[in-house]
Amino acid sequence: KTWEDQQQLIGGYNADFMGLIQTTGGAVVATVEHLAEEEARWMACSFRSEDEGKSWKRSNWIDLGGRGHHDGAIEPTVTQLSDGRLLMLIRTTLDRFWKAYSDDDGRSWREIAPSGLDASSAPGWVRRLKSGRLVFVWNRLKPEGDPEVPRFDSAGFSNRVASMYREELSIAFSEDDGDSWTDPVVIAREPGGQLAYPYVHEREPGLLWVFTRYTWYKDGKQAPPLGVALREEEFVEK
Repeated sequence: KTWEDQQQLIGGYNADFMGLIQTTGGAVVATVEHLAEEEARWMACSFRSEDEGKSWKRSNWIDLGGRGHHDGAIEPTVTQLSDGRLLMLIRTTLDRFWKAYSDDDGRSWREIAPSGLDASSAPGWVRRLKSGRLVFVWNRLKPEGDPEVPRFDSAGFSNRVASMYREELSIAFSEDDGDSWTDPVVIAREPGGQLAYPYVHEREPGLLWVFTRYTWYKDGKQAPPLGVALREEEFVEK
């Protein structure tokens, strides 16, 4: 019903946001992307508030290189691990998500490396569930069972030919804070179209609601958002 006065945390162009959590210590951490105009690529960072959003401080930048309007560190998603660290999973054009860790509640990100999650150039969504597992929903690098990677070559997109495959939406779980993941399972398909920009809500312990915001038919016509209800126990051993 009421809101704090709006604040500009950063200037310039900042596109989609895929990460906002409150840590066990009470801090609010938002992970964001920012267009670095001189470098002609995206960089990622986090903003952290210790007073319920009244004031914010920015972390260091995460710069993965590249040059193109979809290159760099894009649309990071975030969750907290069992040991208190924060995990950021970052969209790239490098055929996989990159990961970054913060051991100081989002003030800084010092451990940055490629993850084991293959991916097209599309965002994902990570969450810690009531069970303690992590869940991740995203678009994989290529169609399930297909040895060929569909590459997307567009002027200005990236300094490498990347995958933009978004016809399948997949889910995986982790028992060890993201060090390893279950085999991905495709939970929805839109042949020739797109199912992208997913969100996961744990409606009750073990009951997951998965949505997509960017959903298109194969003829380029926008489709209704995807909504799927899943049971965690259907994908993991008890």
